[in-house]
Amino acid sequence: MDDFEILSTREMAQQAEVDVRTVQRWIKQGKLSVEVLPHGKYRVNPLDLVELSLPLTERAAATPTKRRLSYDELYDRLIQVTCEVEELEHRLMQAEQKIERLERQRAQAHTSTPTKRKK
Repeated sequence: MDDFEILSTREMAQQAEVDVRTVQRWIKQGKLSVEVLPHGKYRVNPLDLVELSLPLTERAAATPTKRRLSYDELYDRLIQVTCEVEELEHRLMQAEQKIERLERQRAQAHTSTPTKRKK
């Protein structure tokens, strides 16, 4: 518990820039992990205070939701994505060739359309 500080709820509220009741709610709801000490003090990780005081959008970004991938997992993912990109490039080239064929056919159809003779 090296990085922990011993603070009162009032001191925690000042650091987090919130009301004392908010800190008390965080402790009661288990959102803020503390160790209760004598004389109304708590042992708390100051980073937990900072994170809880962030707006929800920033809090979500600051809290990792997934574990970090290993080098091997990242490399495997790179190979997979590279193959997917190559497949998409191939399909795009086929679609472009088909469009060119259809445009040629359309152009030929317009130039070789017989005109009706008047009777």
